[in-house]
Amino acid sequence: MSRLQNVVPIFISCGVCLLAVSSVFAAEVKPPVGFDSGTTEGWIAGQAFANPTLQSSGGPQGDGDPFLLIVGNGGNGPGSIPAAFNNNPEWTGDYVTPGINTLSVDMMNTEESNSLQMRLVLFGPNNLNTRWTSVDFVTVPNDGVWRNYQFPIDEASLTRVAGNGTFENLLGSVSRIMLRHDSGSPSRGGSAARANLGIDNIAFLAGIIGDYNGNNQLDAGDLDLQAIGIAANDLAFDLDGNGQTNMDDRTAWIRDLQKSWVGDSNFDGEFNSSDFVAVFSVGKYETGAMATYAEGDWNGDQLFDSSDFVAAFQDGGFEQGPRIDVASVPEPTS
Repeated sequence: MSRLQNVVPIFISCGVCLLAVSSVFAAEVKPPVGFDSGTTEGWIAGQAFANPTLQSSGGPQGDGDPFLLIVGNGGNGPGSIPAAFNNNPEWTGDYVTPGINTLSVDMMNTEESNSLQMRLVLFGPNNLNTRWTSVDFVTVPNDGVWRNYQFPIDEASLTRVAGNGTFENLLGSVSRIMLRHDSGSPSRGGSAARANLGIDNIAFLAGIIGDYNGNNQLDAGDLDLQAIGIAANDLAFDLDGNGQTNMDDRTAWIRDLQKSWVGDSNFDGEFNSSDFVAVFSVGKYETGAMATYAEGDWNGDQLFDSSDFVAAFQDGGFEQGPRIDVASVPEPTS
């Protein structure tokens, strides 16, 4: 699945999951929230001994970043399948009104675990008897590396594995949401595996891909938020899905979404002398002052200096006219 799905995220951070609760209210679209509250945010596994546990450190941001640990014991019986669920209403109800089309989540599978094939599961409408699950799983390798994964929420990407009813009815009243290990073909109940799976920064996404500031358009403001994400290695901005947020993701946004060149500060689709006029007129070159993309921060370090020209000229678009060789962002293995 492409890492280019990023827009207005919906609240929460955590683990593999079910959300239970019938509701006529719409699910909420908000920025993702980590586990800084010191709680598991309501995520459970159904049996107390198998419930996910809060880890105080070691999340995507490293030391001091809490995350939720999901344990799969393998074999048979309760606790054998890596999975968890949440009954909070933020995750249930109407997905149509807020335009929810993707679930984004950061996951890390420890080296002593089995490799996992994770799927999204939606239950409803209004009960747990009907369930839909991802047609394609995403592979979470057992290498201890945090990566961002995205699960599309549309009729082509989900298949009904239990009960009856239409996908349209499901999206109007989701009763529960889940992430779990389910290898092979999509199944009703998932697959057992021995695993220690970390989960963080779960978010519903809606709207235009790459619209980080949520104003329903792609603009320099999105690149300025991305620059902040690059500084923090925030995986919400990891467009190429390689577990790092850096200049490669900035280039992907400009190339594949803006369909332009690095250095196109005035967003006219070209990189030429008019962009030089725009950035030098602001007067921040080599001053050490914080700069935006429109002010010359082309490489995402929030400054305007010679390194920005290196990034722009490496992209090769100066005086080349509109970009036509648009490539696609590579998709995480699934």
